Amino acid sequence: MCLINNVRLYVEGNLKMATTQPPVVHYDPIHVVHSKKVSATAPFQWLAHGLQTYLKIPVQATIFGLIFASIGLAITNAAIQTPQFVFAFWSGFLLVGPMFATVLYRMAKRVEDGSAPSMQSCSRLLFNNVKMTLIFSVLLAVVMIAWIRISGIVVALYSSEVLSSTSFVGTLQSLSSAMATEGGRGFVFTLLGVGGIFALIMFALSAWSLPMIVDNRTDIATAVVSSVKAVMERLGTTLIWGGIVAALTIVGMATYFIAFVVIFPVLGFATWHGYKEMFK
Repeated sequence: MCLINNVRLYVEGNLKMATTQPPVVHYDPIHVVHSKKVSATAPFQWLAHGLQTYLKIPVQATIFGLIFASIGLAITNAAIQTPQFVFAFWSGFLLVGPMFATVLYRMAKRVEDGSAPSMQSCSRLLFNNVKMTLIFSVLLAVVMIAWIRISGIVVALYSSEVLSSTSFVGTLQSLSSAMATEGGRGFVFTLLGVGGIFALIMFALSAWSLPMIVDNRTDIATAVVSSVKAVMERLGTTLIWGGIVAALTIVGMATYFIAFVVIFPVLGFATWHGYKEMFK
């Protein structure tokens, strides 16, 4: 009799376990920060505001511009030593900008609040939001590594017929001559296409996410998603802004990074003003 009761209890227990509903797990959705619609001419106004902010704190802004330009020179010199990867190195240089721009965003915020930051306070700004900044640096590093690796593959595919020289000047001459051949044009257009795709990805990820993090409005995941969403929703305005950034970047590189001493802080301040208009 005991055996029968034990069997019955065992069966009833298993049936009860089988019919018990599994626990429901709730996931909190990402609360995206929505952007406002702005005019197509707004990016030019942001640039003007950026210049005004630069003129209010010219010494502090110029020092950070010098730091950024020095990094650009160092990367260019590394590219000269290995000319096959000159475009990859310069592409990597474009990824460094947003990280140093976080200091400029905080400087613009201080000026906006009516207090010009001192050099001592500017140096402390480098350590604000360290955790999120480091996480974002990892994201940038992943994109940069993928960019360099794919650029290396493109170079390897065309190196025998395009990059026959080992010097920097010789490489530029090879590229110029290669444009007259079908393989050379394929190399240049493929490399530019790859760079354009990664530049667009990088722009969407970082256009507004870092100012949002500096403003302590949200976490890094939400900031990145909000930035990408804003770029897609305000594509016309953001493409105009991206074109301005690209044009001034070309000017900075054409002057061997000297112009970046002013261009970089002005763009950083202008980005902050653009963020405030689109998300405030």
